[in-house]
Amino acid sequence: MQIKFLPSQGINQDQINAYNMLAQSDFLEMGKAKLDYDWCWDTLFYGRGYMETLRFNKKRKIMEPHVINPLVFGYDPIVSEVQEWRYYWKWITKNKWDLKKLIKSGKITGIKDVTEIPS
Repeated sequence: MQIKFLPSQGINQDQINAYNMLAQSDFLEMGKAKLDYDWCWDTLFYGRGYMETLRFNKKRKIMEPHVINPLVFGYDPIVSEVQEWRYYWKWITKNKWDLKKLIKSGKITGIKDVTEIPS
């Protein structure tokens, strides 16, 4: 892990120690070492690497990031600025339970069960 909190004005050493321990715990619980390895590998091999940080586990109170595979990542051909890129084909990377929720809520139409998806 590369992060270490340092004391500044108004924060005592006990708070800094608590932040450092929390950061180390989150690093281990998120499996950040494997995520960093996969992210760096994608970046070096494909010339680009992306990590999605949208999911947050409210029960465990921790972020659940995951690396987006560049091979199943599509770009919006209309947008030329990097900051404005939108991507699609994202549903390919969803797990079975997320797909069931999307089908049930009506966001995915045309299929009634996950088993109807060929991939």
